[in-house]
Amino acid sequence: MLDWTTTLSDHVGFMIGDVINFGNAKWGEKYKAALNQTGRARSTLKNYAWVARNIPPNKRVAALSFTHHWEILRIGDNTKVKEVLKEVGAQAEKGHAPSTKELRYKVQKLAPRKVKKKSKPEPPPYEPSADEQSKLDAAEEALTEANDAIKSGGVVKILCKLDNKEKPPMVS
Repeated sequence: MLDWTTTLSDHVGFMIGDVINFGNAKWGEKYKAALNQTGRARSTLKNYAWVARNIPPNKRVAALSFTHHWEILRIGDNTKVKEVLKEVGAQAEKGHAPSTKELRYKVQKLAPRKVKKKSKPEPPPYEPSADEQSKLDAAEEALTEANDAIKSGGVVKILCKLDNKEKPPMVS
């Protein structure tokens, strides 16, 4: 009973995927009911349906879990998928199935993931013209002088003198 239950749990992805694919073919409704009934994420259900659709029941290896099949499908090349499925299936039937981590490593060696390229190259940083650079230098020099005046207290002294003077009345 325990062996049967373990085997069942290892293949639940196929069962749900097959039901989703059947529902889609029969009623055109793919995920609505499955989302409510299973409580699984839409992405998980999509993976179940994809694997079940791409590995028909007569090609599935009972000694391999659903996750093994999913990892093998990630190779992408149908010929390689069949070869690896046959090879790993034979190992599993002898009791030497690789772990999913070991299988993932093997799959990555057979079909490395493509690195996404940036769609647009980044523009080079802005380079000011000679005229703009001279204006920037003059502004920087003026700001440096103002900063020095603030630090030395010159601005505060000037402001204090202005506040002590009597202000002329405003004419309306």
